[in-house]
Amino acid sequence: MDDEFKKIKFRNGSGIYTAHAVNLTGRNNQVNGNFLVWIAAFRIYDENDKELVGKICFQQSMLLDYLWADPKSKKFPQEPFLEEALVNLLHYLPFDKDVLTSQSESFIFRFIRDLEDGRQQDSRIHNIKVHDSMEKTFQIKMFGDHMTDELMAKAILEPLYMHRKDSYSTNLHIDLMRSIFPFDKNTIDSNLEILEFNNFIEILRDSTGSYISIKIKPEGVQFLTGISLKSNDKKEMIKKVRYGHNINITTGNNSPVNINADIDTSFDSIRKEIDEKNPENKEEIMKNLGALQDEIKKPHDIEKIKLLLGNIGKAASWVGRRVEPIAQQVIASYISSQLPLTPIK
Repeated sequence: MDDEFKKIKFRNGSGIYTAHAVNLTGRNNQVNGNFLVWIAAFRIYDENDKELVGKICFQQSMLLDYLWADPKSKKFPQEPFLEEALVNLLHYLPFDKDVLTSQSESFIFRFIRDLEDGRQQDSRIHNIKVHDSMEKTFQIKMFGDHMTDELMAKAILEPLYMHRKDSYSTNLHIDLMRSIFPFDKNTIDSNLEILEFNNFIEILRDSTGSYISIKIKPEGVQFLTGISLKSNDKKEMIKKVRYGHNINITTGNNSPVNINADIDTSFDSIRKEIDEKNPENKEEIMKNLGALQDEIKKPHDIEKIKLLLGNIGKAASWVGRRVEPIAQQVIASYISSQLPLTPIK
């Protein structure tokens, strides 16, 4: 549908589903004195993305941002991977397909502090009681009161497994992996290293050793699901890395960096926002944006890319924040493409 902008697979119980993220129109309402804001909405389809199962929405009390000790701290979850983090959480939340199918309206999960956790009198609403922070709240929902190494390993493998079922030939970018889990970078990266050591995942790195993207291996699928699998993986020197939902880049030994036409769609979307905001320096922003778009399709002059990013950031910081992740990912892939890659074992 026209109002859908992401598709994300998830498991709950014995079922696999596809969540279609839906654009929100800024609906706010007040419930029991708690001012709520709609933060995400999804249409839920079956695994084959054919049959509509139902609709799920997430709400959050607007007061939450003011209740914690450090209101300037990084919010979790946040754009551009807000929807991915919430869909990942659906793996751990109570999910009754029959109830969802029978509802003509959306089933609502509410992040709220003042009401008890669990299903409410209105069967369409399930409260998620917020603890000291959203990070702590996600941790409790995912792991309960005690997190073990095995639970942590399976939590990290879960979105990688879902991505494998949806797009076997591509990896998940490290920025997405770090953004959907309620832990700091060090905790996530160290656990990824342990999973790699156990031959559960494959990590693509740049020339400095920094992580670029991750892919689950058959051994990881077997550990996660308990199902014994025979691998169909073949040794390969070319790897396709997926960045978010729009950018596909092929990297490998003697392989050029190829960016598909969807990157133009991403830049066109940014241009549309600029047109809508119509800033005074619109012409300058558009000129630098066009130059950056051309340059990242042939990322040989990294310094020029950085210069253009700086110019855009000075002219319009919000545009800079939108394009910087794309440019950084392209630079990282270009660097990695200049190095010989070890074949998948």
